[in-house]
Amino acid sequence: MSALFSTTQIVTLLVGAVAPFTVGLLTKASTGGNIKAILLALISAAVGVGNGFLNTPSNVKFDWQNAALMGAAAWVVAVATHYGFFKPTGISSWASGVFNVDVPLSPAYVPQHAIDTPISPAPVVATPDPSIVDPTVVATPDVPTITTPPDAVPAPVEAPAVSPGA
Repeated sequence: MSALFSTTQIVTLLVGAVAPFTVGLLTKASTGGNIKAILLALISAAVGVGNGFLNTPSNVKFDWQNAALMGAAAWVVAVATHYGFFKPTGISSWASGVFNVDVPLSPAYVPQHAIDTPISPAPVVATPDPSIVDPTVVATPDVPTITTPPDAVPAPVEAPAVSPGA
């Protein structure tokens, strides 16, 4: 009975898991996300081709399907570990400043996405000023308003008299 995965396939997936860290070491924090994604795809493709060369015996034709499948698997593992582990823990941001001077290596380091995000001010609670007109009330100048004093009692309305001959 054979194993579910070969040793080279397991190594390929482990290298795929470390690939986002490698991308962080090779790029600066200011490098665009599209460049980092392309670099990650190229590393994953190279890992897949390397797996294809290591898995193919010397007397057999190179297996491109296996290389493409393992490259895609390495890319999926790389993206999953980046968003699931490296980015939430801050390792991706830290790795971007190890070999590059673009990001200062200090405990007070703030990731670039935190710098780009505007901070909303705290809500201001103000007491209403009676001298300020409420902007939500729209005045209608052509409609007459009838004001009655609060203690006024309306007069009874009498029914009109009906004449018997009418």
